[in-house]
Amino acid sequence: MENEVVQLKFASGDEIVCQVMEWSEDNEEDNQMIIRNALSIATYDYDNNERRYVFVPWIHFNEGSKDYLIVNTDHITAIGKPNQYLIDQYNDAVIEVNSSSELREKEHNQHKKEATEIAKKSDTSANVLLFNKPEKDTIH
Repeated sequence: MENEVVQLKFASGDEIVCQVMEWSEDNEEDNQMIIRNALSIATYDYDNNERRYVFVPWIHFNEGSKDYLIVNTDHITAIGKPNQYLIDQYNDAVIEVNSSSELREKEHNQHKKEATEIAKKSDTSANVLLFNKPEKDTIH
């Protein structure tokens, strides 16, 4: 089942589509599955009785293809092979999520670089705020 896209339903009610990277189905004692690109299926009901489904990262900020998760398989109630339509939608969502993650990482690194440059150029004493000493020695 390695590198296969699967749909998982958990005892908590969560439903995700993910890529299984490693899972030893033969070893009953091993209750761990390594997955990546775990996207939760969220449902939106509109006023006109229309229902839409969207993919959102299952665990926030764990959304790149380099980010792996270890799942306790004791909490999985159902495992299914999604149909081709869902797999296509999932693959499109993974591309979108990964590109958003890469963009956010680039922006973060740029801000970090700019902040480091500003800190090097500035006088550190400029960050100290001086308060007037109270006239009395006690606050009350």
